[in-house]
Amino acid sequence: MGARRQRSLHASPLAVRLALADLWHDRRITLCLIAALAAAITPLLLLVGLKTGVIETMRERLLRNPRNLEIRILGNGALDKAWFQRLGARPEVAFLVPQTRSLNTQVDLVVDAQRFVRDTEVIPSAPGDPMLAPYGLPVPRDLDEVVLSHAAAQALGLAAAGNVGLVVPRRRNGQDEVGRMPLRVLGVLPEAATGQTALFATVGLLEAIEDFRDGAPSPQLGVAAGQVQPPRTVFARARCYVHRLEQVAVIADLLRSEGLEVDTRANEIETVLALDRVFNTVILVIGCLAGVAAGAALVGSFLANIDRKRGALAVLRLVGFPRRGLVFFPATQAVAIGGLAFVLSMAGYGVGVLFFDRLLGSQLASGEYVCRLEARAVVVVGLLTLLLAVLAATMGAHRAVHIDPAENLRAA
Repeated sequence: MGARRQRSLHASPLAVRLALADLWHDRRITLCLIAALAAAITPLLLLVGLKTGVIETMRERLLRNPRNLEIRILGNGALDKAWFQRLGARPEVAFLVPQTRSLNTQVDLVVDAQRFVRDTEVIPSAPGDPMLAPYGLPVPRDLDEVVLSHAAAQALGLAAAGNVGLVVPRRRNGQDEVGRMPLRVLGVLPEAATGQTALFATVGLLEAIEDFRDGAPSPQLGVAAGQVQPPRTVFARARCYVHRLEQVAVIADLLRSEGLEVDTRANEIETVLALDRVFNTVILVIGCLAGVAAGAALVGSFLANIDRKRGALAVLRLVGFPRRGLVFFPATQAVAIGGLAFVLSMAGYGVGVLFFDRLLGSQLASGEYVCRLEARAVVVVGLLTLLLAVLAATMGAHRAVHIDPAENLRAA
């Protein structure tokens, strides 16, 4: 038993050398097999690359606008502290901050008699605000700190940091009253971030504005008259953002089930997700068809090669070549053909990428791409190629090890 195993180990390197020499001797046929397999793999690589490039580019465009990750609560509800704790604990939620009634979020901003803007929306902010973080802007932490949108800053003639006055009118007991408060502008959002005329402030500023409009005295706004309001226990709305596009529908459905009316960018998101599903289906179908076709071609070629060399393999068996040694003959050829075909496919993929970039690259922004393969996809396709080749070689090996030396020599 030990001697037989030793002969098998010695025969393995010889079988590998013979297999490679046979491929070189029949190099025209070998090149045809490599080209046929590469012709099946290259379109699959390009399709996977296009799927990654197109879908990821669309995803990035959506993600660059945080509004696409927002679930806006419409109308006014009664959201208590427990509600915020429960929703904020969900893993899908990336950012959650309370918001007051919509009618109480409109204020006027004034720099001087010539520079003012009416009906500016006050948006509550907090650390991790997805509207501010991508642009490296500081988050307002004190009551008098704000970040302006581009539209608001342009109307006020402010290019960056500065000072602006907040004006909040109200009518109480038939008398018009005005609250005023100086604000420090920490920064200005770029125009691409939002087209709103808005300012980002702390939740405390919105609470002060709402309490003032409800008739309460407000030292912050410089008005001492009014009726003290009970401690706040609920908020009317909330700013809510999720981590990923797929999670928008999950949280939106949850809020709708609680009787809240919400607004999302569902149509834009569903378009991207639908394209992703279509690409996955197309890749699966084409991959299966390409795999069946390539596998059939490889199996046929290996079986034909074994049949053509039955006499040579019979001689090897007669001189003591073990059966397990013959397994290495088709296996080595399969790995060699599969590996070379994959290298050729990657070269073809590179040519395809250059063509797509030249054809469509002008329509993309900086950092975007039409066709791109991730390292994981390259590894998966490479392993599948070798697996296909090995499966084809298995059938060839099965025929090779069952060659009867005496019968083949008698037939010769």
